[in-house]
Amino acid sequence: MKRHVNIFLAVVSIAFILWGCATSQSVEASKRSRIYNADYATVLKAAVDYCNNNGYAILTVDKDLGILNTDYKSNSGVMNFLGSVQRLKFNLSIIKLTETQIKIIAIISWQQKKGSDWQEVPGYIGQSPESKYNELLDGIESNIPK
Repeated sequence: MKRHVNIFLAVVSIAFILWGCATSQSVEASKRSRIYNADYATVLKAAVDYCNNNGYAILTVDKDLGILNTDYKSNSGVMNFLGSVQRLKFNLSIIKLTETQIKIIAIISWQQKKGSDWQEVPGYIGQSPESKYNELLDGIESNIPK
């Protein structure tokens, strides 16, 4: 039964990743990925810690499948006050290249509130998509012990 659940989660995660690529990705894969020089458990923990420390609720984390998916987190502050409510979420694929080289491929999905609905948008207000990917990948790296 557990194997069926894992297969189901893998299929759903791949579907989310492909959906994210089709709807909101204008950033080339090389700028959405990074190789970390640490073991798999350390990199996975760093990704989980980054998400938790920055208010992204984790919906799925599966060490065996190498996936981490967060729920949406809405913006706050001035942009929210001005009526431009946006939210984003992360879908991370964590790939073991060697014992001490782990690659993370990230997909960030952005949405903006239009009336009572959410619509996909190509980026986050006030920040380029590339800089948001750098912020995410740098943040994960900062959680890896030196």
